[in-house]
Amino acid sequence: MNEWRATLVVKETICLSAGDRAAVDEELAAETGTLDGASDKAVVAAVPAAAYRRDPASVAKRAARAVGERCVSLRPAPDTMTYLTALLPVATYAALARDADTARSAGDDRSRGQVMADTLVERVTGTPGGITGVEIQLVMTDRTLLQADAEPARLPGYGTIPAAAARDLALTGKNSTDDALTSGTSGSDTGNPETGTQDLNL
Repeated sequence: MNEWRATLVVKETICLSAGDRAAVDEELAAETGTLDGASDKAVVAAVPAAAYRRDPASVAKRAARAVGERCVSLRPAPDTMTYLTALLPVATYAALARDADTARSAGDDRSRGQVMADTLVERVTGTPGGITGVEIQLVMTDRTLLQADAEPARLPGYGTIPAAAARDLALTGKNSTDDALTSGTSGSDTGNPETGTQDLNL
């Protein structure tokens, strides 16, 4: 039991009383051989089980509190992609995985991860196959939009995106780098005549 694993044990037993924590420590102690050769993942799985045996009510109460901490965050990724991170109950992942396995067994040629991602997008947006009716405030010069100029565009909250990808979004409602996401929404634009910039609300 190294320092890191001791930290994992403390994290998973923090909701227990001092006496129950000591009992879990005794159950999983090195001399018992319970965790000999086990990976960190196996340790993380074994400790909650031991904690639950000592005090089921406290562990269940902790899980209920965790549901209240659910949230969603976003950060940019390369090549006009983004990392959408959600802290959700584990049943959410289980449902996506089950539906992906069903689709693939029925002959869907997408990877399991692709099916899960596409299914998530469909359920979040309510639109099969993509996103529609979302205001993304794409900002680009009129030259980029109308004259195929190479000046990149800007997507507030994300950052710079290539000119070609911006034109696809503005003119077709679709990013050609990701055929899985489609949109039939047309864009209305407002501009700044002094700077030649177009603010496109798609």
